[in-house]
Amino acid sequence: MARTTLDTWDANFFHKSPMFQALLPFSREFEQFSVWPELSDLKTLFSLHGMDMTPVAQAEKPACFEDYYEPRIFLKRELQTRRENWHDLFNALVWLRFPQAKSELNKLHYQTAVQRQAKTNRSPQENAITLFDESGIIVISDNAALLQLIREHQWRQLFVQHREDFANHIRCIVFGHALYEKALSPYIGMTAQALLIQSDELLSADISLVDEHIAHQWQQHNINSPKCLSPLPVLGIPGWYADNEQEIFYDNKDYFRDKRK
Repeated sequence: MARTTLDTWDANFFHKSPMFQALLPFSREFEQFSVWPELSDLKTLFSLHGMDMTPVAQAEKPACFEDYYEPRIFLKRELQTRRENWHDLFNALVWLRFPQAKSELNKLHYQTAVQRQAKTNRSPQENAITLFDESGIIVISDNAALLQLIREHQWRQLFVQHREDFANHIRCIVFGHALYEKALSPYIGMTAQALLIQSDELLSADISLVDEHIAHQWQQHNINSPKCLSPLPVLGIPGWYADNEQEIFYDNKDYFRDKRK
């Protein structure tokens, strides 16, 4: 099968969109790579950052529960990572950027899998974990009213009428590795699952403190359902997509949807 553009290595991807801002500290590690980094490169990077985890090759079909993806991370500290794969590369980078939050999500994944009875559905918390892990975005503001506009899907008020306030009083940090993958080739319909945080301190704090806060929220089971996350049409974020400089962009009701009654 022909390789698509999304499969093709590009060492400059960090600088293509503000959506990758949280990962910029790692850009220098890859800027000299003309081909995909190998597992050995990721192992070196994990070691340099003091991670007690080792990227390993994707295994064959697991023979027992302990060899499944999440249990293997929790029990053996082995992160299965496919070669030449954006999804898995971003997952590794998110582990490096948010080690506390990712560890807490993994622990919850493992614990709920152990406790789940055979032939029963996933719990609401498991669904929330997966949504945030794959498509999560952290939205921090010192203005409760702006966060409420997100909860109420008041997109025109948020992105147009309060555009300057958004720039000065909201901080958006992409967390989900699938969301990072989508950011390589943004498309209308691209939606994140937002964890909304009202905080003066975290608005300008180092990401390590944001990581600690997020981990604590999951540890305390404050996020126990997908309803704790708010859908956010990320291409509406000022500065994140060229087309949103035109006010008419926000007239697309199929993308900027009203809240369901």
